[in-house]
Amino acid sequence: MGQMVAERTGYVRTSSRPQPFVEQGGRLSHALINASSDVTISDLKDMVRNLKPKKRLSTTFRFLNENLDLDQNSKTMLLRLASDIRSGHYRNTKLSLVGFSDSDGSAQTNLSISLIRAEYVKEALFTLLEPEDPLRESIETLTFGEVLPITCDNSSLGQKTNRRVEVWVE
Repeated sequence: MGQMVAERTGYVRTSSRPQPFVEQGGRLSHALINASSDVTISDLKDMVRNLKPKKRLSTTFRFLNENLDLDQNSKTMLLRLASDIRSGHYRNTKLSLVGFSDSDGSAQTNLSISLIRAEYVKEALFTLLEPEDPLRESIETLTFGEVLPITCDNSSLGQKTNRRVEVWVE
């Protein structure tokens, strides 16, 4: 109940709810229309092929700056995700930590940066899980760089919003 009240007042949701890939139509059309000249149709097909069988959780990790510093909300979400994993919530699923970037720089550089961020979140998550936790084996990282922006990149806030790691489940 408290979570719903907080969401209605504009606070960021900390619980996760899955959203099937087919419900991502607006995001996909935005990606197609706003793709930079560095993004190829092959990049878009690769993303669709990888994400289509999955559901996106509302859990998204954001960074304070262009480095690897998670913002406070992301640190809270990391603790929640680790707790959910430890409690067996994601048993028999595959978790994908999917890295995205803004479009500042070359597509190849952005792909590398988004992979570094996704791997960083994975390692941060692993520090919160037991080394023998069998779910560690079912956590992968994927990266698509600037392929799926969620807002315009023409401002520092837009760029910051697009630099993220999303959680998808299969």
